Amino acid sequence: MSPPDQVESIVSLSDLRPQFLFSDLSVCKLNFHLRPEKTLPPYFYFGSTWRGVLGWEMMKLICPFTKHQCATCCIQSNCPYFGLFEHQTSLPGVQDAPRGYVVYPCRDDEGVIQLNITLVGHCVNYLPVVIESVSRAAKRGIGREKIRFTLCDVRTDTPPGYDLKQAVQDLPQGSLPLSEWLGKEQDFAGPVRISLPTPLRLRRQGRYLDRLEWPFFFQSLARRLEGLDCVFGQGEPVGSAIWKELADHFSRLSPPTIMQGRPDESANRATWLEWKDLKRFSNRQKKKVPMGGLVGEIVIQDLDPWLYTWLRAAELLHVGKGAGMGLGRVEVSGVVHV
Repeated sequence: MSPPDQVESIVSLSDLRPQFLFSDLSVCKLNFHLRPEKTLPPYFYFGSTWRGVLGWEMMKLICPFTKHQCATCCIQSNCPYFGLFEHQTSLPGVQDAPRGYVVYPCRDDEGVIQLNITLVGHCVNYLPVVIESVSRAAKRGIGREKIRFTLCDVRTDTPPGYDLKQAVQDLPQGSLPLSEWLGKEQDFAGPVRISLPTPLRLRRQGRYLDRLEWPFFFQSLARRLEGLDCVFGQGEPVGSAIWKELADHFSRLSPPTIMQGRPDESANRATWLEWKDLKRFSNRQKKKVPMGGLVGEIVIQDLDPWLYTWLRAAELLHVGKGAGMGLGRVEVSGVVHV
């Protein structure tokens, strides 16, 4: 028998992966290809713009009442708008309750907007309403300029190992469990480059971090996944014992090689991180609100294979404050040469 003050690991390291802890959480990824009628202002590449449009169009599409009083509405439990945009969880221990979606726009080389919308858990049931809301917004016009779009295509992404892409109606139930999306651990033969294209907003003890704290990054990701699983899936809190195991493993991680500040363009793709200030106008608050955070790239010289699926989860569902509107996006480029 172990001495009373000796604490042994209660689970194996392989059981502390997200595809094991949150295996049944459903995820569906939609890609809308939208061709604008004219050149777009910069704010069209903010997820907050598209999230606002999506919510407004959805409310107009499905709400049967002339006065929108969501907090006291008698049909809120069956309302897609309420479930996506208004619902607040009462679950204990779930801080900064997440939303059941991630909205992330980007642009291709031909100027077409690729609007990526990821639905999580029971929010997958709102897929038809989401598609119709985006379609109506494109026809009506978006932003102060009322720029219209042609909806060229709507597709679903699929996890590694599946066919490249298939029509929404061909994907069973429109979603797959998180365990299918994340795949298996992977060994890398060399450095791995990780990009942060949208501001990463990690808040600790009331302040936003202007440097990347690697263990806290993964703890924040794990908290987000737990919240999504509890609020929108069938999951339960993982418990204090599992959290201690996770915190212990995350605290032992070697920090990635990081250079503060953007490198000179002639440099050999040096790693860089910097704070980028951004603001958006909130129609609800009637003022500009900050959404700045860390952007840039980091290099991990020797990636622990155990971390691979955690990084895949970050790619899929983002990390930190504002993840639902596309902030905290993570892109893992695999093996690179630096």
